[in-house]
Amino acid sequence: MPAGTLPQDFMMALQAAEGHVRNVTAAATLDPGDRLVFCTEPASSTYAITLAPLPSWAWHFVFVYMIAVDNGTVTVQDNDEGVGTDYASDALTAVGDYVLLLNVGGFKVIALSELTT
Repeated sequence: MPAGTLPQDFMMALQAAEGHVRNVTAAATLDPGDRLVFCTEPASSTYAITLAPLPSWAWHFVFVYMIAVDNGTVTVQDNDEGVGTDYASDALTAVGDYVLLLNVGGFKVIALSELTT
């Protein structure tokens, strides 16, 4: 399996478990129910995906996955609540880059897994 590619059944399980899929092509603030976020990065731009306020999605996960890129970057950041800024160790810059986040009780977000290139 190529680096950064997740098994199709895992992707389907994520979608089925929560049922909230969002496709993002520009800077966006996620809704509390967004769980699976597919990023398409247009030509040579950089944008941020901002998480919903932490109490609104406590004890849930968000999976951000880069599906297309054209020389730009995507970052994942908090909603200015002072509990963290960027949740991946590096920006998502290549197809297959991802970060899986868990919201712990509405107070803290931790990265369970990530792949950034």
